[in-house]
Amino acid sequence: MEITLSFLLYAGILMEIPISMILFSRIFPDKPNAWANIVTSFIKTAVMIITLFIGSFTIYYAFFAAIEIFTTIFIFGYSIKWLKERNHVF
Repeated sequence: MEITLSFLLYAGILMEIPISMILFSRIFPDKPNAWANIVTSFIKTAVMIITLFIGSFTIYYAFFAAIEIFTTIFIFGYSIKWLKERNHVF
């Protein structure tokens, strides 16, 4: 895999998603906030699962990837629960 400027830009954007969600969780109303969490957690989970199969396997990367995957799955499920509890109908 070649490391290009485009690759670095996309990697940087992926890294900024969780940081931006902290801000968005404070400024978005409930329903858009929940949907933003659903979409972003789905994207981050998918990306982390895919990256486990790219390049050579290292145990430390698998450790950090597992933490991120489980965390984003929790955020996904919690956001769906949040929509249902607030009668925003999923």
